[in-house]
Amino acid sequence: RRGLRVSAMQTTVGLSGVTWKIPGTNYTLRDIRATFISSPAFGAVLSGTITMGGASVMVNVGRASGSWNFQGSLVAEQSLTAGKLLSSIQRSLKPPIDGSIDRMDLSWLSGNLSVFAAMGQTRAWSVKVGRTTLKFYDISFLLTKSRHGTSISFTAFTNFNNAAVLEVSFDLPDSFRIEGRIEHVALMSLIKSLVRQDLPLPPGFDFALEDVRLLIEGTTDDLQFQAVAQIPNVGYLGFGVQKAGLKWGY
Repeated sequence: RRGLRVSAMQTTVGLSGVTWKIPGTNYTLRDIRATFISSPAFGAVLSGTITMGGASVMVNVGRASGSWNFQGSLVAEQSLTAGKLLSSIQRSLKPPIDGSIDRMDLSWLSGNLSVFAAMGQTRAWSVKVGRTTLKFYDISFLLTKSRHGTSISFTAFTNFNNAAVLEVSFDLPDSFRIEGRIEHVALMSLIKSLVRQDLPLPPGFDFALEDVRLLIEGTTDDLQFQAVAQIPNVGYLGFGVQKAGLKWGY
């Protein structure tokens, strides 16, 4: 007769009132639960909440490669803004526009922090480029922080010339890069959306541009607009606009 054989076992214990500063980090774990697993090797995982920007974040903590690591997400119905989150990570960080965060996922691995956050409904982030004001919505960002420094890449959507969805890469504190693509647009339509200057072309003469690659970069006070496009049966066209004094020109 064969006896009962247990191939795996898991037990979770709540540690009421216990807090623990996660080694190698500035975060303190609260509402701790310890899960012990034997399957077949023995291991343990700690879970609980940490505080970021005044909001609770649920995390799982484990040890690997000689360091404590964790990953988690924002607890539902927590009130957290992009400004509070960024300043809690590094006081000098400020978003181009503040707003509530609907979703946040993070990980801490070997001393490197990675945070993805999606902002909820907020007023549009506006950037003036020539005659056009680009208004960005559905803003999200990815932040990475290591001993080498901190970087943030913002992603948002905007309608340019009624034809393009642009992606934003914003390098804090004040320089950024906007990239996008338009499948089809007329050259004069593109120019008139940016500057008040006329291109000296014969009446009725215009170029139909295809696969237009857009680039806007610089700082909020010194922007440059560049476009590279294909003209069917002709070749490629490069077009640039930048601010000179108080006026924009090409």
